[in-house]
This record gives sequence, C-alpha cells and structure tokens, in this order.
Amino acid sequence: MEIDYKIIVIIAIIASASILGIFLVVWLTADQSNIVKGKLECIFTAQDENSMGTCLSQTFKNSISADYMFYLINESRTYYGDFVGVSVSNSPDSGGRYSYNATFGWSTVSGKASVNIMSRRIDFFEMGYFIYTQSYIDSINLSSVYVEFEKLPSNGSLLVAVDNTILHTYNADKRKAVGSTFKLFVLQALEEHIDTTATTWSDTWPVQDKYKSLYTNGINRYANGTLLTLKTYADYMINISDNSATDHLINYLDRSYVESFLPSTYDVPLLTTAESFKLRYLVSDTDLDAYLLMNDAEKRNYLDNTIINLDVNSIPSSADWTANIAVEKQIEWIFNISEIYHIQNITKNLDSTWDNWGLAWIGMTWPKVSYKGGSDVGVYAMAHALYNGTNWHYVTFIANNYQEFNLEYGYIGYVPGQIGYEALCMRIMRILN
Repeated sequence: MEIDYKIIVIIAIIASASILGIFLVVWLTADQSNIVKGKLECIFTAQDENSMGTCLSQTFKNSISADYMFYLINESRTYYGDFVGVSVSNSPDSGGRYSYNATFGWSTVSGKASVNIMSRRIDFFEMGYFIYTQSYIDSINLSSVYVEFEKLPSNGSLLVAVDNTILHTYNADKRKAVGSTFKLFVLQALEEHIDTTATTWSDTWPVQDKYKSLYTNGINRYANGTLLTLKTYADYMINISDNSATDHLINYLDRSYVESFLPSTYDVPLLTTAESFKLRYLVSDTDLDAYLLMNDAEKRNYLDNTIINLDVNSIPSSADWTANIAVEKQIEWIFNISEIYHIQNITKNLDSTWDNWGLAWIGMTWPKVSYKGGSDVGVYAMAHALYNGTNWHYVTFIANNYQEFNLEYGYIGYVPGQIGYEALCMRIMRILN
C-alpha cells in the first residue's frame, strides 16, 4: 500500500492546531479569570467616582453610572466592612460570566461578573446580599445597633419586640408613609370577613379590568371575568405585593369595611393603589389641592364618580414621579410603627404572609417568618415577624425622605440610607437569631 505523506502532514497540522487551540482556550480562560479578579478588586477598592470609572466598560456605564456604582460600593463598605479579598471561578458559565466570592471586614458576598475582552473592563456585575460573619455578630450587641440606627438619614422609625414585650422603639409615635405595608390591614379585614360569614378562602370572585392597577405582575395577567379564589388574591397581595389583587379585595370587601380595621386616627377614606396613582399623576395640581381640602363625604364622592373613570394605564412611563412631591406625599398610607407592629401581631399566623421572608433568609435560620414591606418615592419600610420555635420576634423600620431621594440616582422606591437600613435590620435579626 502506498502511503500518502501529504495526508499525514495535513493530519499532523490539524492535530497540532487543535492542541494549540485547546491550549489557547485554556490560557485565555485562565487569563480572563485573572482579569475579572483584578477588575473586581478595582471596583471594591475604588475611592471615588473617577477611580470607579476605570473599572467599568463604557457599555456598563451607559446602563449604570460610575457615581452610582461608587455610592453603592462605598455604602456597602460602611456597613459591611472594608474589602479584604476576592476569589473568582476558573471558568465562566454558559453566559460568559464568572462567579466570585468576596470577603469584607465583617461579611462576605457572592455574585457574578464578566469583562469586555477588548477593553478588559467590567461589562457585567451582579452582587448578592452581604452575609455578616458569626464572629462579627458575636462582637456586637443590640444597644450599639440602636445607636447607629439613630444616625441614619431619612427620618427613620424602629421597633424591636419579643411577643408582646417591646424591647426598643425609636420615633415610634411619628406617623409615616409605609407604602404597601398597609396591605396587612386589608388581609386582616379579609380574614375577619371569612371567619364571621359563610365565606371561605376557596370562594371565587372575578377579575375585573376596572380594578386593575400598576406595578403588578400577578392579577393583570388574567382576562376580565376570570374567577380566582380569595386565597389567590390574598397570596398575590402579600407575597408579591400585587396592587391589582389589593384593589380587588378592597372592592370585594367594601372600602368602609376595610376602614373599620384601621387605627381610629387614620385619615379616611382609605385609597386603593390605583386611586393613589391617579390622584398623583392624572389629576392636575389644582384638582389635587382641592381634593385634599374636601371633607370625607366629598372625597368619597370624588373617588367613586370621577377618579374611577380615569384610566390608570394612561399614566406615561415618562411621568415625573417627583413633581409636586410636597402635595403628592399626602396621597399615601400613613401609620406609626406601633400600628404596624400591632397589625403584624394579628396577621402573622396567616400563611399568605409566610412565603416572602424579606431579609430574614440571609445568613439566618427561622422555622417561620411573616413579612411585609413597602416602598414608594421617598418611602421604605420593612416589617419582619420571626418565629424561633418558642417566641415571635418583631423587627420593623420605616424611613421617609422626600427631599433627598434623588441621591439614589433615580431608583424609585429607595430613600437615602437604604443600604444602612437593611444592614442594621439584618444585624438586629442575626443577634435575635
């Protein structure tokens, strides 16, 4: 048999190229992993906006500004300790992103990141929640956390309790906007209605377009006329804070009935979420001022006969959420922190409150958690009820700031100091755990 040496040479070249290719892939992957590590170190040690900018690709900065990234990291270092080091996976996931684990003075955090091959700068960055080390938690106490809480911006209120014993309060008598936390009162009203009538949680009520609201990814998926159980509405309202579910239940129960479960000092009428949005963003400033001066009967008539006819979906996505904020902030749900503690004490055993754990899953183990939070322009609130098998622990804060929320670079639902509020809330819960 005659040997074709040309074929042998070609095969040898192909084999050599394949081996070289594999080597190059391995080398480039390892090199890119080191580049990601270096750029993460750049991010976590940045001392100002300019130094942060050198870590980030232009594509990344087009989505998230360097000043916001610096603010985020600098606040994190304030409440979780200075950066110590970071490790990065040797190979990326299917999306080209590398996993990392970072260590800070008092905590650890994990996430994913990738770099632009050409610029060798970060083009994707994801950071999870910080988890305090047990040694750090063992080194602090509740009193020190309370002192630090009082230094936070945004006019915060705090309540910590065990069962019916209040351990600590700060600004407990100050009435503040609580966002979606008010939905616990709607849940209590529904539970009482079911307990005192022939109604059951499995009874159904139709989805109605006229009761649909904004910022909802639950009820709005269903066509007009779809029958859903009362339990489904309740679960959507609490677990994912579905505004349309809330408005359906307020209309199902009747506004006045729900109001009977509110504190006696509450300034009725209770607004549905859609009514609040319409009053803030579809009504002229003159008409809004006039509404605020109406008596109770006049307000109800205006809501039932004028506001009902406005289409909440006509609110443009480009609406100025901060315009006329001094007036608009009065179109909210206002309570003091003791009233939130009281309603959570009542609703904590309803399983609709058990699926969303708020911050209580981060480095903690609780047999049961009841939670509801709320956020809006200049509003941030979190109410945790934590069961350890023997006692219920309550950790609740409310923060309002309508003057400085732009500090958060337009991220609606935040207030200045939001990272600090979450961090101190987690410290308190870890100590109690």
